[in-house]
Amino acid sequence: MTNPEKVLITAGHEVGGIGSFAEGLADGFAALGIPSEIIPPSRILSRWRDLRDAKVLKILSTTAVFAAPFARRVICMAHGFPRADAQGWVKSLAIIGSYKLANYCSEARLVAVSDYGAIHLRSIFNLKVDAVIHNPLRPLFLQTFDRATSSIASYSRSSERDARFARLLHRGR
Repeated sequence: MTNPEKVLITAGHEVGGIGSFAEGLADGFAALGIPSEIIPPSRILSRWRDLRDAKVLKILSTTAVFAAPFARRVICMAHGFPRADAQGWVKSLAIIGSYKLANYCSEARLVAVSDYGAIHLRSIFNLKVDAVIHNPLRPLFLQTFDRATSSIASYSRSSERDARFARLLHRGR
C-alpha cells in the first residue's frame, strides 16, 4: 500500500501516556513529510470524509475504536490491557469490546504499544494483535547524558514549559 497523504490520530488532553504517544507519532510522520493531525476521540465521527478516505491513515485510541467499522485504512491502538479491579467491570468490558470490534473489522488492524500488552491481549483475551508500535521517544531522550555538565535543574531550565519545575527545585534546596 502507498504512503498516506495525511494521518489522523485520536488522543485526548492527557499529559504523558496516550497524548505523548500521539505527539510522538505526529512528529515522526512530520519528519517523513506526511502531515498529521491530533483530534479528540469524540470528534472522530465529525470527520466522516477523512474516516472513509483510504488515502488518510487513521490511528484510533481505545475510546475511538467504535468508529473502526466505518473507517478505511485504520489502526486501532491498544494502550494496555483492561483490569476490572482497577477500572471496574463496565469500563473493562467496554475496552475488551472495542478491541474485539477492531479484530472484527477487515479494514482495521489492532496494534499494541508494548510486547507485554500484546502478549496479555493474545493470551488472556484471545485477541489478534497485528503488530506492536513502541512509544516513540523524543530526540532529547536519545542524547547522551554527561553527568559532569548536566543535572535535573539544567535539563528542566532548557524547556520553557518546565521553568516552574526549575524554580521548585531551587526553592527546595
